[in-house]
Amino acid sequence: GGTLARSVLDEARKQELQVLPFCPFIRGWLGKHPEYTDLVPEAQHARFGL
Repeated sequence: GGTLARSVLDEARKQELQVLPFCPFIRGWLGKHPEYTDLVPEAQHARFGL
């Protein structure tokens, strides 16, 4: 799952997209990989526990 998460988030970054991590797996993965939390709008960090 981590490889897929990294691939999808790298593609989101490449396309200059923002991410709203409603999926519990992605939300947890982002918590372990803070270098990707910039993809989540700052105003949404508290909502997703980031």
